[in-house]
Amino acid sequence: MIAGVRYARLFWIGAPGAVVLAALIGISALLRSDFTETDGQVLLTMLVLLVSSGTAVAGFTIAERGHEPVGWTAVTVAVLSFFFIGTATWTSFDDETLNKLAGTFALGLVATLLGTTQLVLHRGQHDWAVLVTWTALLLAFATTSVGIWEEPAGDGLWKVAGSCWIVGVMGWVLLPVLQRFTAAAVVPAGGLRVLAALGDVELVATRSGDGLDLQLERGERLLLRRRN
Repeated sequence: MIAGVRYARLFWIGAPGAVVLAALIGISALLRSDFTETDGQVLLTMLVLLVSSGTAVAGFTIAERGHEPVGWTAVTVAVLSFFFIGTATWTSFDDETLNKLAGTFALGLVATLLGTTQLVLHRGQHDWAVLVTWTALLLAFATTSVGIWEEPAGDGLWKVAGSCWIVGVMGWVLLPVLQRFTAAAVVPAGGLRVLAALGDVELVATRSGDGLDLQLERGERLLLRRRN
């Protein structure tokens, strides 16, 4: 997990920088009383970079947890999405085919971000929520992409696509809530919960009065190690 932590740290260092740059561009446009096309292109590029980077970090994380095909697919989608959306942005959206490609990859990026971050948060419970979310996101991406490329006359396809997006987002929001309530409701046998083990020694959490109430400083963690 060391590499995953490193990627996440790089993301959280770069993300504030992108936000600050976007804020400076917005302030500059306000002071000039003129929001130019270039300002909009830079802001959109920063937004896409932020979302793509977050998706790539989530992909690296789940790849390290054993879901390598899904993880590396997410990284690939993030890179291609940034390329196509960035290219369409800086060509002023003049090419219709490129615009459709950029729109398709934008949808894929959003769906991938939701799906991968849900896997990052998944703790082995409520697998049905993950299945429902991924199925809805895949259907949402497929139906919306068909709508972009085929441009159907009726609104039936768009209604199906919108419903799938809503179900996908709701599943993404619901999983951490369910996991939190489930974890709070579980009472371990004997009132003990094993946190770590080293040989015959276990570090356990307890609600009884026999344990130690340790006050850790910000950023500190407990470390179980064998004395040399």
